[in-house]
Amino acid sequence: YMLVVGVPGLFLAQREGFPFYIQAIIVLGLALAFTPAMRYLGDMVDRWVYGKRSDYLRFLRSIATSFQWLTELPVLARDLTDALRVAMRASDVWLLLPNPKGDYAPTLGDGPALDVNSPILRWLQQNARPLSRGLMESPTFPERPSEEERAVIRRWDVRLLVPMRAPSGLLGVMALGPRQTLERYSQTEVDALYTAAQQVAVSVENARLFTVEREQVRFLQELDRMKADFLDMISHQLKTPITSITTATALLRESEPADTAPVRARLIANLERSAGALQALVSDLLDFIRLRSGRMSMETRPVALRDVVDETVGLLSSQIEAREQKLMVDMDELPMMVMGDGHKLTQVLVNLLSNASAYSPPGSAIRIRAVRDNDEALVSVSDSCGGIPEADQPYLFEAYRMSHSRSPESAPTGSGLGLSITRALVNLHGGRLWFTNQAPRGCTFSFALPLRRAPVGETSKRARDRLP
Repeated sequence: YMLVVGVPGLFLAQREGFPFYIQAIIVLGLALAFTPAMRYLGDMVDRWVYGKRSDYLRFLRSIATSFQWLTELPVLARDLTDALRVAMRASDVWLLLPNPKGDYAPTLGDGPALDVNSPILRWLQQNARPLSRGLMESPTFPERPSEEERAVIRRWDVRLLVPMRAPSGLLGVMALGPRQTLERYSQTEVDALYTAAQQVAVSVENARLFTVEREQVRFLQELDRMKADFLDMISHQLKTPITSITTATALLRESEPADTAPVRARLIANLERSAGALQALVSDLLDFIRLRSGRMSMETRPVALRDVVDETVGLLSSQIEAREQKLMVDMDELPMMVMGDGHKLTQVLVNLLSNASAYSPPGSAIRIRAVRDNDEALVSVSDSCGGIPEADQPYLFEAYRMSHSRSPESAPTGSGLGLSITRALVNLHGGRLWFTNQAPRGCTFSFALPLRRAPVGETSKRARDRLP
């Protein structure tokens, strides 16, 4: 670098008639042109010294970059055979991969196929290097192929077999036909093909694993669909007998006063409670199936959160009073309106409040709080359950999961779908649901919903109403 830039600089400095700025421009130009000129000169020297090896190095780089992200086996086989056909000037190229029978057959179209017990495959597996046609037909070949296999090789005029190896063994074979010219495959080309085969083997293995994973996903999706259809059918089949039991129980209660037959009244109460539990289970199953399949219907309209809270308290007041629990409700004075389905929002709050009542001991306190936070409405339900065990927290919102931290006598009964359905319903309203553990006192479940933006005319009317 100093010679290329310094020598011309000294020469120009000794020459008269060259202004200093001209000398500086010439030296700067030499300095800028030095790197690309040396790179070009190096490429020329490499081509002159190594012949076609530089072309094969570029071919290997293109193989490594072109096929590493392909996950579809047919696309990979097509692009690879096309690239090899052009780079090696081969008349035919086949990618042989094992089929369900274990034979190595072309991935695309017709071509030579090797039996799973072929001595050629055993040789490629054991020696892990390319096999030429001349060596296959040589008397020194360790195990002579069968006449049928030799006929296949001659029919398709296979000249070279290149193994594709993976840690698990022989992954595939690249088979090449004759050159388009009269030249043979040189040793340099054979080495380049073997290196390319090992690079492509990684892509083929990834594509096969991707195909297996995709088939497993499809299988699991089909199982999930079948399970959902089965649960849907069972749930609908159960609705009719449950309705009949509920109706018959009500008629029995009306037919005779409770004070005349205490045992009869107690049995009727047990029937009503059991029928109600079955009805709740069927309802949860149907909601869960609709949410999973995307068939849950929503009647979106402006909903006042105070109405949701009042309706929830009315529905669960008897359960809370029966356990002698104290319910406290804190609401913002200003009305909070959200866009959503009032019935679904009531279902969300009913699930949270019923869980709080079921897991809190008798005589404890439960609090519902609804406040405004910027553009969101925050609703929380705090209980006195003693906190959620750390082992149960990661699975709290999973379907069919029940807490195993309580004894069977004290643990509430249910389907294990309540919190999963609750979170899905909150998500449908564009909100989010979370919990805060406050052991040993209890825990708080909260959800946030976007507030409805009031129209301009409604906002102006509220502003006028606040004027003195």
